[in-house]
Amino acid sequence: MSTIAAKSSDFQAHASHEHQDEESTVKVMTPQLIRKICKDSGMYQTPNLNDKLYLHFKCFKKIENLEEYSEVKALWLESNAITKIENLGHMHGLVCLYLQQNAIEKIEGLQNLHHLHSLNLSNNRIRKIEGLEGCPDLDTLDISNNRLISLEDVQALSQLKKLTVLDIQNNYINDERVIEEVFNQMPELGVIYLQLNPIVNKTKNYRKRLISGLPLLKYLDDRPIFPEERRCVMAWVEGGVEAEQDERHKIIEEKEAARKKNLADFEAMQQRSRQRIMEERGISSDDPSLYQSYGIDSDTESEGSDEEATAEEEAGPVEEVEKTEETEEPAPTNEEDNLSVHQIKIEEVEENEVD
Repeated sequence: MSTIAAKSSDFQAHASHEHQDEESTVKVMTPQLIRKICKDSGMYQTPNLNDKLYLHFKCFKKIENLEEYSEVKALWLESNAITKIENLGHMHGLVCLYLQQNAIEKIEGLQNLHHLHSLNLSNNRIRKIEGLEGCPDLDTLDISNNRLISLEDVQALSQLKKLTVLDIQNNYINDERVIEEVFNQMPELGVIYLQLNPIVNKTKNYRKRLISGLPLLKYLDDRPIFPEERRCVMAWVEGGVEAEQDERHKIIEEKEAARKKNLADFEAMQQRSRQRIMEERGISSDDPSLYQSYGIDSDTESEGSDEEATAEEEAGPVEEVEKTEETEEPAPTNEEDNLSVHQIKIEEVEENEVD
């Protein structure tokens, strides 16, 4: 039994090793293999029914045998061993093409992809941006982690007038002229990643120069561009550092004024709401029930008055004594009192006469 178990274990190890070798060896993109991939990935086995095709992480060295897949809109070919962009001219409706993490050295074979919008060529060996003239609608380009160095290497980017998102970080670009001669010539650019290039640390006022030259730029490298930053940058362009500082103070004052206005508006809204409720319920502003209508304990509101009344009660007898000593007999307040006083005076006069 132990011998059989040992042989079985050796066989499984050998089979696993062969499977790993098969996965790691370079494969040919044959029609049969593509159909098998489609079946395993839940796609259609009828080629022209597929609008997306997943051929990534398959160790393909060459793009071929895709003629039947003419209706594909999105093609994934990343993480293979592809060295050349080819055999894609029949995919006239291709919108998204992913070729990152290959061994491509040149941009080519894209001249017929007129509807291409998104292209990912990151982590390759590309030394120059070219061959994109046939992609007038391209709006997203990722060419990070390549081998771009000089102004000439990226000059063709200025021809992509519809490009809105550009990731060109982690290359070797060191010529600061690319800011004015390339990037600032791309009017629709809204997002650009240029970090990890020598130009970032080399160029003075790097961020301000890009923001001032790209009116639609919303995100640069590692953080967004807020309206306040753009205002300060434009002030810096017009009047230098002093104008920028003045603009910063102005922004602070505007924020404080806006805060006070919001607070005043909120208080006015509360007052209008109270007034409306009072009118609906027929409550006067002097009515004590007003406190109860807002859930306020009237006892709480009258604490101050109760304390005052208590103090007056405590001081009352002293004040009354003082008033009794100082004041004369109070005057009558009605006709009956007047008659009684008059009668008393007559009786006093009669008594005097008798005496």
